[in-house]
Parts: sequence; C-alpha cells; structure tokens
Amino acid sequence: VEGDPARVVNISSSDGVRAQQSYGPTAAFSYTTSKGAVIHLTKTLCRALSDRNITVNVIAPGVFPSQMTKYILKSERGKQMANESNPLKRVGRTSDMVGTVLYLCSIAGAYTNGATIVVDGGSHLHI
Repeated sequence: VEGDPARVVNISSSDGVRAQQSYGPTAAFSYTTSKGAVIHLTKTLCRALSDRNITVNVIAPGVFPSQMTKYILKSERGKQMANESNPLKRVGRTSDMVGTVLYLCSIAGAYTNGATIVVDGGSHLHI
C-alpha cells in the first residue's frame, strides 16, 4: 500500500505501566523499572523515526504462559491465584498476543504510533 509505514513493535510488560504491588523480599524494582524504560524508549523512537515513515509501538503483556511464569502456573494454586487476580479470570493466550501484533503490523494499525497496548485482561487497572 502506498505510504504504508514500516513497523517496530517492542515488547515490555504491564508491570511497566502500573505501580509496584509489593515492597517486601519479592519486590522487583529493577524489573518494573526496565519495563517502564522500554515504554519510554518506544515513545522516543516514535518521535525519532516517524519522519522516516516508521511507526513504533509497544505491547505490554500481563501474565502469559512463559519461561518466567512456568513455575507459578505449574501448580493448581498458582494457576488459581493468577486467574483470580485477573478481571477476565484467566491468563493470556498466544492468540491474544498474535492478534495485537497482527493489528499493529497490518494496514489497520498504520496510523497507530507511539502507543502502549496493554494486553493483560485489565489486571493493570487493579492495584
């Protein structure tokens, strides 16, 4: 499509858009700070690359099955806690992320630029 921009899609975390939830021995200050930095980098790159017809956006996923969450989601109690803490009562699915990436990389997302799209079922709204 004429004028269809190139795309950059960064991946951060919903922890980069919300306040730290705990401050005890499990606090993840460096993790949440680094995820916030990816979001800010996305905004900066958006400003720097827009003149070159390149859009830059970031996806901030919540809990999905992954290397990081495999120990939590391995137990029934861990799965239950993850599901109960989410407004949609579930963790993310691969299709949730795929749909978001497809949108951002398709003509439908050609005018989306500098956006942070949180894909966490609404968990970031609950502190």
